[in-house]
Amino acid sequence: MNTTVLILGDESDWESYNRFCEQLQKHHSKKLNWVTATYALLEKDGLPLIESDTLIIYLFFPFTYWDKHVEKEGYEGVYGNVDFYNKFRAFWSEIHRILRKVYRGKKIHFINHPLKIAIDRDKELTKTILSENKINIPTPYYTRKYKDILKLVDQENKKTVFKGSIRLYG
Repeated sequence: MNTTVLILGDESDWESYNRFCEQLQKHHSKKLNWVTATYALLEKDGLPLIESDTLIIYLFFPFTYWDKHVEKEGYEGVYGNVDFYNKFRAFWSEIHRILRKVYRGKKIHFINHPLKIAIDRDKELTKTILSENKINIPTPYYTRKYKDILKLVDQENKKTVFKGSIRLYG
């Protein structure tokens, strides 16, 4: 086989990485060569040796890294601020650099490119890009006022989706 799929994830991500790996084990194919690794292995220069000329890399969310370096326990700042974004972008740039170095000389394809992942998590930038490319997006309304929310709910023939947190004081 001249192509290998490298699945890079985080063992604490039981919902996606582990399920994906379980599915690969259940449905083993002679036509598909695949290996798994964790971000912890990547940080310790422990990525698997891959002899294939072509490598397809599938990156899962790095929960352990995120919890340790970005959204630390006890953090009281604004979630998703520029600092979060810059740390997350720097992380993915480093992942990209390491993968290119370790697998130098191989033709590498990414299912989700590490230099684009941070943009994918930036909802406002994503909406801007979609809108600039003539793709309709819902009209956002930003308010914290109860009366404004009631006005939105009372509009006839309009579907409304609410996102955010509600705090009740009393």
